[in-house]
Amino acid sequence: MEAPGYSLPAAIGAGLAYPERTVVSVNGEFGLQKNAQEMAVCAIHGIPLKIVVFSEEAKSSGGANPDFVKLADAYGIKGLRAERPEEAGEAWAQAMNEKGPVLVEFALERSGTLER
Repeated sequence: MEAPGYSLPAAIGAGLAYPERTVVSVNGEFGLQKNAQEMAVCAIHGIPLKIVVFSEEAKSSGGANPDFVKLADAYGIKGLRAERPEEAGEAWAQAMNEKGPVLVEFALERSGTLER
C-alpha cells in the first residue's frame, strides 16, 4: 500500500512515460485530496488518466469531502459518479471510452467496521 496522495502524481509520471497505455490512479478520498490539484496537470497536458476515488463520505451528510465530480470539472476534466453497485460498470465503461482524463467516484456505504 502506498502513502495516501502518492497515486495521482505517480500515475501522471507513468502516463507521460507510457502514453500508449491506459493508466489508472486508484485513490481513497483523503489521499486524492492531498494532490487534487494534479488534476489540472492532466487537463493542461492532456494526460488521459483514469482517476478512481473510493469515497465513503459520498453518501453521508456533513462529510469533510468536496464533491469530487464538481472538483474534477473545476480542474477541467470529466467527472463521473457511481452511487450504487449497478451503476459502477456503466460509469467505468464511460470513463474508458473518453479520450482525455476522467475521474470516477465510487460511493461506498459507510460501514464503521472492517469486514474480514
